Amino acid sequence: MVREDLPSLNAAALAWLASALFIVYGGAIPFHFDWNTADAGARLRWVLNLGLPRHVSSADVLQNVLLFVPFGAFGYLAAKRRGVLRMVLVTAAAALLSMSVECLQLFTLDRTASFIDVITDTTGALMGAAAVPIGMAIWEPVSAVAASLRWFAPREWRPVALALGVTMAAAWEPFDATLDVGSIRHKLSALSHAPWQRPAFGDELLYIGRYAALAGLGAAWLRVVGVRRPGLWATLGAAFLAIALEASQFFIDSRMPLPYEAAVAIAGVLLGSAVWLFAADRPRSGGVAAAIIAWTFVAAAVSMLAPFKRAGTPTPFNWMPFLSAYEFTTASNVSHVIEVVLLYVPVGAAFAWVRPRSVTSYAAASVLAAAMQSPLEYLQAWIPGRHPDITDILLAALGAGLGVWAARRLKPAHRLRSNDSSRSHRTAAVTG
Repeated sequence: MVREDLPSLNAAALAWLASALFIVYGGAIPFHFDWNTADAGARLRWVLNLGLPRHVSSADVLQNVLLFVPFGAFGYLAAKRRGVLRMVLVTAAAALLSMSVECLQLFTLDRTASFIDVITDTTGALMGAAAVPIGMAIWEPVSAVAASLRWFAPREWRPVALALGVTMAAAWEPFDATLDVGSIRHKLSALSHAPWQRPAFGDELLYIGRYAALAGLGAAWLRVVGVRRPGLWATLGAAFLAIALEASQFFIDSRMPLPYEAAVAIAGVLLGSAVWLFAADRPRSGGVAAAIIAWTFVAAAVSMLAPFKRAGTPTPFNWMPFLSAYEFTTASNVSHVIEVVLLYVPVGAAFAWVRPRSVTSYAAASVLAAAMQSPLEYLQAWIPGRHPDITDILLAALGAGLGVWAARRLKPAHRLRSNDSSRSHRTAAVTG
């Protein structure tokens, strides 16, 4: 039986309301309304005659599904009834909200109502609502076994788990998995002709930082649980993961596995291991957090300002959040949103690490992330091909907030009876 270890009703309900308001905002942007009922009726007749479109944009489908996943998840957490009935009620609420937004679009000049949007929106909400009990059902026994083996009880495991999650998500986004043999064969053919392909310069520091953090934090964790030669095993494990994640991109439709990126990731692993060897006996959580924040800012600057060429005329700043996502709904835009959020998750995690009980960590981390991203957005106005946008500043704040939330909750649901910060746990050998 799944234990209902859920957040307070008020917090979940507020998050559910916020997601609903954001959906309405996204469905009405850019707010060019025409309240003539005759015109709205003509648009409705056109939609009814069109029915389900034959050709659907995969980017539109992915965007609609992802937009409603939080609505479904928060709705499940906020609903009073439990189990399947709760899931049905949340899904029905999502369908009603989606139909309401589509009706609102009948009174806009530049939005098009569609039956397929209602279907994908409802599907996304159902996925979000189902993910909560399924995730809890999986997490409970896994965390119980983990805690009983004493591998994951020490607090040093939490940053490792977060670094692992961010690294894997960054390697697989936008999560358009494929088993198409033709796509895999095409990638193999491209690599056989040019195995050392290099993408455009800019993301190398992101790769290095993520894998350096994974190797260094992994070594610290392995040392606490009593593994011999923790630096060596952390290096080998992180290097293997770098190669495995790069190879897994054969099955991500919009990604291309590149030996160059694997080599950059392994360079990050070696850097993280070297830093850990130097600082293993001088742990300073504040210094580590400051280093993570500083590296994030430098890596973000290089990624967003490359190729460092100055445009003759600056690009106007877009002050309407998510307007660009509406105007250009593509898989690359969805990927960009995920990239910015993941980029700033470590900033929030660093705050949670240094100030684990502070109620101001969410606000402080979000404000710092927004402050870090703001000058980069301004400078992008002078870079050819870049578009300064308030959206990225808000996404940076969101990523930092998610980092604080995740860092505080990455712990086994079943705690050991003894104090997991005691010396006995810190020096206990791994028994399996």
